[in-house]
Amino acid sequence: MGHGYPVAGGLSQSAVNDKAGARTALALVFASVTLALCLLFLTGYLENLPKAVLAAVVLTAVYGLLDFPALFRMSRVSLLDFLAAALALVGVLLLGILQGILLAALASILLMLARVSRPHVAFLGRVPGTDSYSDLDRHPENEPLTGVIAFRPEASLIYVNADTVLDSVLNHLRQAGPAPVRLVACDLSASPYIDLAGSGMLHELHAELTRHGIVLRIVGARGSVRDLLRAEGLEEKVGGLDRTRTLDILLRTELLRTEG
Repeated sequence: MGHGYPVAGGLSQSAVNDKAGARTALALVFASVTLALCLLFLTGYLENLPKAVLAAVVLTAVYGLLDFPALFRMSRVSLLDFLAAALALVGVLLLGILQGILLAALASILLMLARVSRPHVAFLGRVPGTDSYSDLDRHPENEPLTGVIAFRPEASLIYVNADTVLDSVLNHLRQAGPAPVRLVACDLSASPYIDLAGSGMLHELHAELTRHGIVLRIVGARGSVRDLLRAEGLEEKVGGLDRTRTLDILLRTELLRTEG
């Protein structure tokens, strides 16, 4: 009613509140009543209280907000998450709560964009003795595909990474072995979303492959992705967008067509 600042509204106050065992917002009511009683009746006893005592109380409470084992675990599991957490910690210590949190949020966005802009593109080989396909770099024992390049972008195809994926595929095509490549298969099963830049990249890839007499086919596209690609006129260029066609079915079909 008086537009006052709520009790325990800051980080240190909230930390002290939590350290004292508070579990609900009702703790603010008790803190307010206790503070009012102290102001009315205990100021004389507390006026000479050394500031070091108050600082010790705050530091003891705030120490519980620092989880160093979690930071060490992040450094082992995910370097990007560790960098974001470390920036948040350093930013809060050097700049204060609000500025530090804003810096950490901005850094997290930049790190996320950096990760999305350079997605892993898996070039696939057949898992021995099966009809499944996986990344040749991760599993060198996979059987390479003769005359075929099958790739799987492991991220949504959007404007920040479309050119990177295209360059990766074209570079792999240039480095292909002596056997002529007659088919490039794009597996979109790991791409939940594609924007207009992503579909434009597929148009550009199709045009580049057509100049070299190579066929482009798409498998594994999800429903919303198929809708966008159809609206962009890619269905006719890639021989249809069948939801039931897998990479194995595509390769067998193309092999029979070639032999025929």
